[in-house]
Amino acid sequence: MNRILSAVAHLLVASCVSLAQDPEGAEPVYSVPDVNGRATFLVNPDLPADLLLKFDGVSFTLKVVVDAEGNAISAQCPMCHESIKATVEDAAMASKFRPLVVNGRAVRFHGSLMYTTTVERVNWFSFGTELYSAFIFHNRSLEPVSAMLSSEWAEEKSTLGGLNNRTELTVRSETILGVQRSIEGKLNAKDKWWFSLGIAMRKVTSPFQASKPFDSNEVQEALLGLEQFVASAPDGVAPEIVESLKVASSFVIPQEMSHRELWGAIRKFSQEIRPDVPSDRVK
Repeated sequence: MNRILSAVAHLLVASCVSLAQDPEGAEPVYSVPDVNGRATFLVNPDLPADLLLKFDGVSFTLKVVVDAEGNAISAQCPMCHESIKATVEDAAMASKFRPLVVNGRAVRFHGSLMYTTTVERVNWFSFGTELYSAFIFHNRSLEPVSAMLSSEWAEEKSTLGGLNNRTELTVRSETILGVQRSIEGKLNAKDKWWFSLGIAMRKVTSPFQASKPFDSNEVQEALLGLEQFVASAPDGVAPEIVESLKVASSFVIPQEMSHRELWGAIRKFSQEIRPDVPSDRVK
């Protein structure tokens, strides 16, 4: 009996030592907010012409894990349509990234990588959302944002693409605002409405991701700001979206509402208030 117990004990110890020495399990994976900004060789998805047109103006966000040598070891696009999912993920896996060095040692990291297919149409709601994100989060790369613009917007596209994380913050902010004003001055009423709504919706969600202490009053103020879009909604906007805007703009945050519950409510509004994607582009 003692021999059996001794043998079992040895097996348990050996197992524990093996797990403790396993570099895969012990190595931490650091979070990076902007994987696009670390790309040294970004492979774009090679989509056929029919799919490029079908998903024109659509952005895809992937969850990517990169090893210490800058190679993608995992790329997942949970929201990608099945017809392009493999192609988009393969492109990310073939890309190269600048290694992340922590305490003098290259480490693994993970984060979000964004691709945009823009041929003729610009999704102004999504562009407004991403432009405002880059405005308030200074570590966000502007290259994927500029990629959302079509060739018609070559000047604004070039201006945004010329900014990087080493640009002085004041210059970066003023340049982004300048591009915003330039675009607003050229858009037709409907596209401008969607562009402005994208910015307004990002103001609603951004407090949940900011590094500063969370302030529900900031969210409440942003929700109230949605009221202007109800009366000004142009023809062609789905009635369901206008109704959701009414509900969101009149929503009063209860004092007893937890942070998690509030985020759930805001996420629901975000899912309901977004441009319709024609069915022939998502099937």
